[in-house]
Amino acid sequence: MKFALTDRKQIMDNALETYCMWVPKNLDKIRANARISETMLPPEQWTQMFGLDLFTEQHGDLIRPLYLKSKKPLADFARETISKEVIRRFQTEELWGTQFSRQFPGILAAKAAKSSKPRKKTKKMQKTQQPIDIFEAATAVDSISQSLGTNYQERQMTITDLVNSIAGTGMKITIEPV
Repeated sequence: MKFALTDRKQIMDNALETYCMWVPKNLDKIRANARISETMLPPEQWTQMFGLDLFTEQHGDLIRPLYLKSKKPLADFARETISKEVIRRFQTEELWGTQFSRQFPGILAAKAAKSSKPRKKTKKMQKTQQPIDIFEAATAVDSISQSLGTNYQERQMTITDLVNSIAGTGMKITIEPV
């Protein structure tokens, strides 16, 4: 079953509106099950949505139409979906002026959390004007041979030079056609 974007938006609007009405009625339950001391503050000062586990246990059916291919339990899926929707709408400023923004201004004022995954830095490659000559690169880093005067001189060796140097050693070279 596919939903149009407007259907998804309507489902999320209903879920957020229901959460807004549910929080004041269930503050005692939220505070009793809380692990964070911020829940003791008034909801206007909260910087995150508390009680979503309890809320999704009671109102998970609001999100059930969107729960199609997830491998997570419905409560986990609903909690994550509602949280992500608030972040998405906050970034697009859709929540400003709504009941949610009036009831939870601290959530909307809180900065979005930064990703804990470090970004991959790309290095710019420098373009070389000319191809690197291997001989020049080797002699550039061989300072010891240069200081002792034992570095080799660059030569272009032809086949004739090779044959002559081998013949000069007393070896015989035979070239046969293939």
